[in-house]
Amino acid sequence: MTYFQIIRELQHHLRLAEERSMFAEKKMASKIFVVIGILFSAVYFAFLSTGLGMMANTFVNDAYDDMVISTAGMFLAFLPMFLLIDYGIRLSMSSTPMQFIRPYTTLPVPRYSVVDCFLINTMTQVLNFMWLSLSVPFCMLAIMFRYGVWESVLFLLMVQLMFILNSLLYVLVRVYATRNVLFWIVPLLVYAVPLLPLLKCFDSASAGLELFIYINTIVGDWLVNGNILAWVVFLGIIVGMFYLNRRIQYNASYKDTAEVSDTKELKSVSSFTMFDRFGMIGQYIKIDLKSIMRNKAVKKQFYMIIAVTITFSLINSFSDVYADTGMFGYGFWTNYSYVLVVLMMAMGVMTQEGNYIECLMVRKESIYDLLRAKYFMMLMVMLLPLLLMLPMVINGKITLLFLISMYFFTAGPIAFGMMHMVYFNNYTIPLNATVTKSGSGAGGEVKVISSVIALLSLLVPGFIISGLEMIMSSLAANILLLVLGIVFVATNQLWIKNIYSLFMKRRYKNMDGFRETRM
Repeated sequence: MTYFQIIRELQHHLRLAEERSMFAEKKMASKIFVVIGILFSAVYFAFLSTGLGMMANTFVNDAYDDMVISTAGMFLAFLPMFLLIDYGIRLSMSSTPMQFIRPYTTLPVPRYSVVDCFLINTMTQVLNFMWLSLSVPFCMLAIMFRYGVWESVLFLLMVQLMFILNSLLYVLVRVYATRNVLFWIVPLLVYAVPLLPLLKCFDSASAGLELFIYINTIVGDWLVNGNILAWVVFLGIIVGMFYLNRRIQYNASYKDTAEVSDTKELKSVSSFTMFDRFGMIGQYIKIDLKSIMRNKAVKKQFYMIIAVTITFSLINSFSDVYADTGMFGYGFWTNYSYVLVVLMMAMGVMTQEGNYIECLMVRKESIYDLLRAKYFMMLMVMLLPLLLMLPMVINGKITLLFLISMYFFTAGPIAFGMMHMVYFNNYTIPLNATVTKSGSGAGGEVKVISSVIALLSLLVPGFIISGLEMIMSSLAANILLLVLGIVFVATNQLWIKNIYSLFMKRRYKNMDGFRETRM
């Protein structure tokens, strides 16, 4: 078979795998929600692009004669922000490279062909073309009548290739990020490079902005006007990224299949005897802590929770970016820091335990004790944003009563709602393997439900806080939220018992899902 015949055959295998999967119906439901989400996003970005195009026209028309600025340059100035959003979307939607490559590593198929097929799929996926809703309206408003038809085509091609390049960056970083979480910083560094001219603002408030606009204008005009050298460099970067990905994905697939894990002798064993006084709940807390210390996948997930929590808490404490009044003021983002902890911990509850669910089911009410242990772990981790946001109280941004009220409100009603993911979660995540089945099979069905719950968890508290402050004083609202939260925390045995009962009613369906999605 020729190279192109192999690629075509691999594409055929993918289509057959989708049709013959035992989870085809469940995955179809999740795909429908994904398509709806993409359509809504496209409409949103179209409106945003329209406003951006009108703003660019106004800005260019009002610019001084000595300022070099163009509408193409204005778009490039905003592009890193959209590339970062695109990268964030891929984190929740794209599969890992090894999920595609691994089944073919033991077959007589050229592995480079498999890698190429994966990269071609990455470059041609629907998500890349969603961003036409951003570039087309801007092109019609701010490019076509200023540059011309041919230049408009080059502009659309330039933007589309930018997002394709972004997709290649994602899969490249994903390979290394599964081994070291610090590689998630790489995209931030890449997107920060175009912003370096703004550092000149330290010399002059306007000099940095003028230099930033000037550089983007020069580069944008070169590409839109068809400068041969600029396009050769641009296309060379894309081709270079493709072949770099090709080599790295090949080496990673070979290493993952040929690697032999070494057995390391433990120098010390942490006993965490302080939790012994809490009986079985303490034992489950100790299991969670030891899993975080010893299992790679669990450790990286926990580090991600801590990193996100610290980032949002420090932004709240030492930045005035959320100083606006109204619903999206400091109150909303203070609650947001707490909610993220609960959200990230509750969304994966029971998925680790799916590896040994049979052992948990042999003892009466062991799942009940496990759920209470998970809840208490959540309360302990939530103390981190509480401490990190104390500077907000010292600076007078919020009151101490509000900070404590948000802690208990999130630990109470919000945690109560999100802990019901125990009922829906019926897929297993590996404890040590870097390749996961997230988004496939049983996990694909749950992803739709978890996305809806996550969206409600992030938005509803803000509406509740704003609504209470409209009908009563801030002091009365804070006291009401505090009392409500304390009631839920104090009665956690009752509502966790109810969640446990719901789980036991569909335990056999969940256990089937846990077994089917094990590595």
